[in-house]
Amino acid sequence: RKQLADDNSDDEDDMTAPKKTLTGILAVADRYRQSLDNISSRQDLLDECNKVMQDYEEAEEEDRASREVAKNEPDDDGFVTVTYSAQKVGSKRELEEGVTTTNRRKGGSKRARKKKDVNGSSELQDFYRFQQKEGRRKNVQELRKKFEEDLKKVKKMKEDRQ
Repeated sequence: RKQLADDNSDDEDDMTAPKKTLTGILAVADRYRQSLDNISSRQDLLDECNKVMQDYEEAEEEDRASREVAKNEPDDDGFVTVTYSAQKVGSKRELEEGVTTTNRRKGGSKRARKKKDVNGSSELQDFYRFQQKEGRRKNVQELRKKFEEDLKKVKKMKEDRQ
């Protein structure tokens, strides 16, 4: 940008010298080629990318840690802010030992994607009223059947005791 501003100031001073200023996609392509000149090797590029990612992850971890500390601290008025966290609470052992993991989202890795249900299990089971009634009827029948079986078991146990 600075170079373009300098080019424009030169154009105003010296109108006789024709300068070739690139615009549009040509300017973008030229800027890209110039950025490639700064990279000496593929390994240097990889090292630079790894350094940037490491710095980013460290900053994210510091931010998370500061939010965790600030979550339990009272503010100026003496109130503690209650926040919702989507992360699962660890086991009792993890809580006692202070073990924490960064990738506890729904028990998987950070980049895990939810698989789509192929067989339609996510659809409503009892959408229509008659389906709801049939479901209740079946449930009542099952409960009655279990109750009768339990009565038979109790009766048999009483007979065995005597």
